[in-house]
Amino acid sequence: SFINKRNLLKSMLSIIIPAFNEEKYLPRLLDSIKKQTYKNYEIIIADAYSKDNTRKIGKKYGCRIVKGGMPSVGRNNGAKAANGNILLFFDADSQVNNDFLENALYWMKEKNIDVGGSYLYPMTNNILDKVFMSVFNAWIFFTQCFYPNACGTGIFCKKWLHKKINGFDESIKLGEDMDYVKRCSKHGKFRILE
Repeated sequence: SFINKRNLLKSMLSIIIPAFNEEKYLPRLLDSIKKQTYKNYEIIIADAYSKDNTRKIGKKYGCRIVKGGMPSVGRNNGAKAANGNILLFFDADSQVNNDFLENALYWMKEKNIDVGGSYLYPMTNNILDKVFMSVFNAWIFFTQCFYPNACGTGIFCKKWLHKKINGFDESIKLGEDMDYVKRCSKHGKFRILE
């Protein structure tokens, strides 16, 4: 509804991107964010001592740069620096459609969602990529109410919930994103955002 969309515009979103040598992918993601219909956001790049132009690119796009590390460390450091009441964790090699932020935040508000994941679509025409992503998307959809799952390429979380669970578990080297949404779902409502 119109009123909900107006209220939505008041929600500050903090987009957090852990990065290490991402000069090839980062401009694509930042360009896709720049084209969003939803504009009330900040971008924080948690850089893990990149040797390439990652930091320079981030600054060019007006991003704040914080200390990174492993993805979980970078995400947590970005969340500590965040001004928004909603956090969005992206992987640097992602891209989104122009209305992605507006639609996702609208569904969070409409369905009273505290933590949400997003569907994944390949940026290639490789049939195996398409099949894998279709299976993954079906799995996360059908299991969302009893086995929450999402990957770091698009996790929305309300800041109070992130703080409540003490963020990402920095001892986990792989799958920390899946662990994160499972722990969040014990204290808030999880859904895959349409």
